[in-house]
Amino acid sequence: MKVSESQKRKTRKQLIEAAVDLFSEQGIDQTTMKQVARAAGVGDATIYKYFPNKEKLLTGYFIWAAETAVETAASVDGVEEFELQERLQLLVDSYLDVLLPEREFVAEILKRFYQAPLSIVTDGLPGQNVFKDCIGEYFDLAIAQGEMEPLPFKEGVVSLLSDYVFALVLFWQRDESEEFAQTTQLVDLSLSCLVLLLKSGLISKLMDLGGFLLKTQLFRLIERGEGVQQLMQSLQLFRSGLGGMAGEK
Repeated sequence: MKVSESQKRKTRKQLIEAAVDLFSEQGIDQTTMKQVARAAGVGDATIYKYFPNKEKLLTGYFIWAAETAVETAASVDGVEEFELQERLQLLVDSYLDVLLPEREFVAEILKRFYQAPLSIVTDGLPGQNVFKDCIGEYFDLAIAQGEMEPLPFKEGVVSLLSDYVFALVLFWQRDESEEFAQTTQLVDLSLSCLVLLLKSGLISKLMDLGGFLLKTQLFRLIERGEGVQQLMQSLQLFRSGLGGMAGEK
């Protein structure tokens, strides 16, 4: 009998939830695929139709979290009236809210990613395609509503932003401020800078600079756990400068 897409999605979710519980309780290396399958209530062989190994289960968790965040953001009342920055803010907040209950588990997965960076280079960041599709739709809507001009390098900007979401997770993991205040400030500053940049029409000239900042500097600062205040100050100055340029138009 053919399994429906909704049933496949349900089974995938059951397997991910069972894996998270077992991995958190027993440890990733101490948990077998058979244990995950039985905890999820599926056959021992069925799990391999969805996830061929534990590494795919780990990345599957991030993909599921991304899909859940996108669905949550889309279900918010009045979201169709939101501007681009509000939509992006809602997406990021929804994603971190999904990850929050399993924050320690997320930290453990990230450690494993650090140990095998080539898998990220080869397969891409987990959940990246989910965010790319969503952010691309946000941009199309903002352009259709006259909020900004068409982007000359839309695909590159969308890809950069999907990387940015993952970078925020790394930052959030190291944020020890009360109620993650530093993460909230970083999201607000960085998204406002981005939207001002898009509206200014300078994105084509600053694409390389933005890529360097987000993919190199941000990851370096986050990895070392240093320079948070310097990063915030730089973003504030950057936002002020872009705001002045936008006001001149």
